[in-house]
Amino acid sequence: MKRFRAPALWLLAIITVLGLLVQGYRRGARTPRPVGASVAATASQVRFVVNGAEYTFSCTTSLLSIRSKAGLHDVALAVATPDGDVPLMAHGADVQRTSATEARIALDLEVGEDRFLGTLVVRAEGEGVTFSLEGDDTPALTATVDADPRRTFVPQHGPLPEGESTAARIFVADFDVPLGFAGKTDMLDLQVHPKEPGETSEHIRMQAKGALAVFAARDPSSLWRPLFRGIGLTTFPLRGVVTGAANAAGRAGGVRVFGLDSEGQPRLQTLTAADGTFALEAPAEVLDWYSVLDESRQSRIGRFVPGENTGELRLDMAPGGTLSVRILDADTDQPLTARLIVHGIEGTFDPSFGPDFRATGAGCIVDALRGELTTAVPSGRYRILATKGLEYSLDGRIVDVKPGALVSLVLKPRHVLASRGVVGCDLHVHARPSFDTLVSPEDRVLSLVAAGIDFAVPSEHNIVGDYSSALRGMDLTGRLAFVPGVEVTPFAPRFGHFGVFPWGINAKVPPYKKTTPGQIFDAVRRDGDKTRVLQVNHPRMGKQIGYFEVERLDSKTGRHEMKARMDFDALEVLNGYEINDSSVPERVLADYYGLLNLGRRYVATGSSDSHRILFGWAGYPRTFVHLAPESAGDTGAPIDPMAVVAAIKKGHATVSAGPVVDMRIDEVSSGDTYLGPVGEIHPHVRVTAAPWVDVTELQIVVNGRIVVRKQVPRRPLRFGPELGTLEEAIARTVRLEEDIAVTLLPTDTWMLAVVRGETKLDEYLPWTPIKPIAFTNPIWLGKKP
Repeated sequence: MKRFRAPALWLLAIITVLGLLVQGYRRGARTPRPVGASVAATASQVRFVVNGAEYTFSCTTSLLSIRSKAGLHDVALAVATPDGDVPLMAHGADVQRTSATEARIALDLEVGEDRFLGTLVVRAEGEGVTFSLEGDDTPALTATVDADPRRTFVPQHGPLPEGESTAARIFVADFDVPLGFAGKTDMLDLQVHPKEPGETSEHIRMQAKGALAVFAARDPSSLWRPLFRGIGLTTFPLRGVVTGAANAAGRAGGVRVFGLDSEGQPRLQTLTAADGTFALEAPAEVLDWYSVLDESRQSRIGRFVPGENTGELRLDMAPGGTLSVRILDADTDQPLTARLIVHGIEGTFDPSFGPDFRATGAGCIVDALRGELTTAVPSGRYRILATKGLEYSLDGRIVDVKPGALVSLVLKPRHVLASRGVVGCDLHVHARPSFDTLVSPEDRVLSLVAAGIDFAVPSEHNIVGDYSSALRGMDLTGRLAFVPGVEVTPFAPRFGHFGVFPWGINAKVPPYKKTTPGQIFDAVRRDGDKTRVLQVNHPRMGKQIGYFEVERLDSKTGRHEMKARMDFDALEVLNGYEINDSSVPERVLADYYGLLNLGRRYVATGSSDSHRILFGWAGYPRTFVHLAPESAGDTGAPIDPMAVVAAIKKGHATVSAGPVVDMRIDEVSSGDTYLGPVGEIHPHVRVTAAPWVDVTELQIVVNGRIVVRKQVPRRPLRFGPELGTLEEAIARTVRLEEDIAVTLLPTDTWMLAVVRGETKLDEYLPWTPIKPIAFTNPIWLGKKP
């Protein structure tokens, strides 16, 4: 038996080795090493090479340097604190290489008044490098890179707008030297910061609640596969060619190609090679594609379904034609300052007339100062609409633009909502010099006039807004009334935004740095000006911008944080930034009801809070203020701005994002007091709306109770010429008019009316996904005999 001992031991050894190899193989299958990845750790650096790109993180500078075949990028990494970003500094001894694809860096950072003791984990994963923080109460990770916003891309948005925040899972920071980022577990908060004097480019800051992945690539097309797969999406290969775009030398390179999702939103962008071809990987939900050379050269939409289509996707860019439009008032035949919408249909994509901060051309819309536009457009079929706001009909046509052809048409919107003694107001709207918008004052006043706004408050952040020079420069003096205003925007700490108007152009603005609500309110009231309005803007907005949110207001009981002040005049119930989500205005409306029940006599308003032109229309929503015709500009005299402000303070106003509602009890209307008996009364209610606005329901609310809920007969929405006499056209806008029985209780103190619709305004107005809503201010119920 001894002679078999050695072979038996050898057999046991072989089995053991094979078992270890199999176990090692299985472990490798669970954590595959990225292709071409290697890691090196020194006393002060962590270096990875992944897919030919070199990622070097310096612990002494907190900089990530990325070198690829396309070029070099530096990214500053930090953690977010209430007082600013804190760099990820570490000592050399705190850097540890734990595997071929991972390094761990011990951190000891001051985060506000606390310390963060944790670990920065750097991993080579997939086709890039991922950064994440481990520890108790981990702060958010931030990354800042120098980049030109015009060369960036955010899925469903396009290029990043300067000064505004955008949230996205993936983000391309540069197409010239391709660089992308992905939030592995959550959204990235993105913001462009303008360049300071002496700097050569803007800064783009990203904030990640979880892990942040970074990807470099040799060209734009090869960047999308790792980005989409980095957030768990499966991608499919696609090859295509753009025809009809070659220049005189026969080259067709640099044409932009966009992929759209099922809702028509751009999900990715790439560029063609010199021969017009492109190849990339895209998610399955990206089905529609189009190419863009310039404003007049775009292809029609082509569809490519993975698994069904084979071969190349072909996008043809035949030369376009010319569109010439005149916009006239339907009753005077005079040129009308209005907004023109050029919407591609039946496979034709919307043209782009410019960036989202120019009223003279933002995406597919143009605000026509003199009521005319002549422009080149790609070949295709379009729906052309002219709008002058909520009080006007929409006139429009369907046209076919052929290569090299001229299409001319005249559109005539009609003023169909009776508005004698009514002034349409936008009490919260932004332009430069506010820090978070690129819209100039000239573009802003043009956008307001084109939207049919009569009176506005230039509510700039911590700067007094003034439209005087812009109105003169645009030759719009007398077309838009205003009073100077300011949106007090406190920080360190942040606790809300407050609209103040009128405010002296040369007066010092209320305190906004390291201040309190009491100090702001006292500064507004200090000079005893009883005409001034102090308004709480977007009270339930997040990110420490909503006053009610920060102060934890319970509107049913009135309880709030001790530092809160509640002696303001007006409450912005509808805000254009928030109204896309109907749950937000409904919550603020419920807050308003609760505060009225507590005896607070606040005036309800609605404003656009517009910071842009296309994405967030000025004048939507708006406040209709009721005053004497001679003060409203209806008798030949200009609008009296201070009479408008006085009417607002009295609550002589209704709020609208589409329809218009008016309620009267024996000629007593919004803001006034009814002194009739308790029991059954019969308020007269009138609901009107332009032919393109949906209305479905009326509610009458008494002390927060819906005492009447009445269906409004729906009508087919339409655009086109509004025929007949003006009186006939006005009569057609009445959706409901009747006396409605309401029973009052002895304890009731107020009542108002609300109307709603179902079809959103973006049925015709692009980028306005707003469900129609309007409501009156309260009629106060006084002592009853």
